Amino acid sequence: MTTVVKPRVGWGDLLWVAWRTHRTAILAMTGLTAAVVAGVFVLMGMTDTELGGLPAIYFRLFWQPQDTNLLFGAVIAVFWGAPLVAREHEARTNLLAWGQDVPATRWLAGQVVLLGAVATCLAAMVWMSEQYMVDTMRELSEGRTFTPFTTWYEVAPHLQIGYALFGLALGLAAGVLVRRTLPAMGIALVGFGVVRVAVIEWARPYLRPPVHTFEAWNADYKNQVPDYAMYVGSGYADANGVRIDYQGSWGCGDRVGSAGQLDCLKANGVAGHFAEFQPLERLGLFQWIETGIFVVLAAALLALAWAGVKRARRV
Repeated sequence: MTTVVKPRVGWGDLLWVAWRTHRTAILAMTGLTAAVVAGVFVLMGMTDTELGGLPAIYFRLFWQPQDTNLLFGAVIAVFWGAPLVAREHEARTNLLAWGQDVPATRWLAGQVVLLGAVATCLAAMVWMSEQYMVDTMRELSEGRTFTPFTTWYEVAPHLQIGYALFGLALGLAAGVLVRRTLPAMGIALVGFGVVRVAVIEWARPYLRPPVHTFEAWNADYKNQVPDYAMYVGSGYADANGVRIDYQGSWGCGDRVGSAGQLDCLKANGVAGHFAEFQPLERLGLFQWIETGIFVVLAAALLALAWAGVKRARRV
């Protein structure tokens, strides 16, 4: 009796199936990204006047990198990641896609590799447009200050890629867990926004211990936070620079004149003012650390999705 050996499905076949499945979404997203990138290049090249003569839209565009990053990653999460497995369950096509010749996890690997590679390329396109936008506005600003930790912190290719991969993995994990497309899309959208905002507000300022400065009371006040640094916090401190929270019971606000208020603060142990900040020199380090955070989150979500697909029933 002759044994029939079925040929193993190779990576080329898996990627071809993934392309045939997602080509409409890939082409649509690529076209939209290319249009936005082209629009930025055209718009930023329309004027060479000084910043004071630019229309208000230019000021808005200069703050656009943060919004673009949030929107781009969210779109990847909602429209690529969430439907990837959830749609297979809803349409029952997983019974065909996850056959004996192609295990579910191998099928998933082909889908993720293709979409992840395309998302990486599109993220690089978005970064190029944002970098050009930033370079143009810095050239036109003629010495005006734009803070790198807030205005264009996200304008880094590795950060863009990290956000995109996190969005894809988050949407995928949501789809694997709920197996319904619309709920998965909602979870992906909310989850992406919550994580991004949480990192910006609560994690980013403390990726490294902030620099702590203390200034004793004196007649000549000077700004304790250097230019271009990330402000973390400030307030009253004792002689050792340890924070002291102001108490309303002190009644210093009722004193007449700044001298009276200062005497009141000194009487309650306040010896000066402290400030905490992250210096500009840490910008590149912070960008890499944050990239690592999102890559680790993406890997964890992909592992969760892989385990869920592996255990999924085919009936």
